[in-house]
Parts: sequence; C-alpha cells; structure tokens
Amino acid sequence: CGPGLINLISTGEVTFGGNGIARTFTYTIEEQFYMVCEFLMFFWYLEICHACSQYTLAWTTQMWYFTPYVNGTKVDHQRCAVFRAYANALRFHLGSLALGAL
Repeated sequence: CGPGLINLISTGEVTFGGNGIARTFTYTIEEQFYMVCEFLMFFWYLEICHACSQYTLAWTTQMWYFTPYVNGTKVDHQRCAVFRAYANALRFHLGSLALGAL
C-alpha cells in the first residue's frame, strides 16, 4: 500500500521455524493497529482521488454545457478546462471531497 506499511511490516519480531526455513512475524497490538490505520488511509486516499476526478468531470461538463452559442458555435469556452477544474477542486473543495470520501 505504501512505504509506511512496508516499514511497519518490517518492524515485526521475527521467529524462526524448527529447521530454519520457515519464519513468522509477530506484532504487538499497537503495530497491528497502525497497520490497519495505514491500510484504511490508503483506501481513503484512493477515494479522494476518485472524488476529485468526478468533480473535475462534472465541472468541465457544466462549463462546456453553459457556454453560450453565437452563430451556431460556442464562444469563450474555457482553455485548459481540466487543469482549471483540478485547481478549483484542490483550492476550494478539497475538504468536502475528503469528507465525502470517508
């Protein structure tokens, strides 16, 4: 899931099997708790990215849809609309997107 989880996995107490081939890791309750939190935060981050992508799609679509027609063509449409949508999401709506991703 990430470098934090890999670091946590490596902190376990290593016990060797009878003939030295098998190894097992034992973790304290605190380490297990941190692993679960790291795992859940990874999925929360994925959901934040997904919510940001959905917001960008909706923002770009509404900017295109509500652009007025002049002589049968749309005028004054946004340049770099996807970049502006991501910037708008991160600047003004990141808290709402993060809360919605819970």
